[in-house]
Amino acid sequence: MSVVVNKKVNRSAVARNRIRRRMYEVIRLNEKLITEPYDLVFTIFSDQINELEQDELNRLVLAQFFQAGVVSTKQK
Repeated sequence: MSVVVNKKVNRSAVARNRIRRRMYEVIRLNEKLITEPYDLVFTIFSDQINELEQDELNRLVLAQFFQAGVVSTKQK
């Protein structure tokens, strides 16, 4: 699993790393829902993710998991 944050999102390495750490934490908290091995790549295109509340970020990541078919609706 990887999280990619391009310099175009934010020029500051500190801000990009903060986004990356927040994403890894949300993924870590929800990885128990993923039952099969998958290679996942999260590409961040907006700096707005830095301003989201943790609950909202968690909801968005879970929605992406469901949309990708990584998590089934039975497990929720």
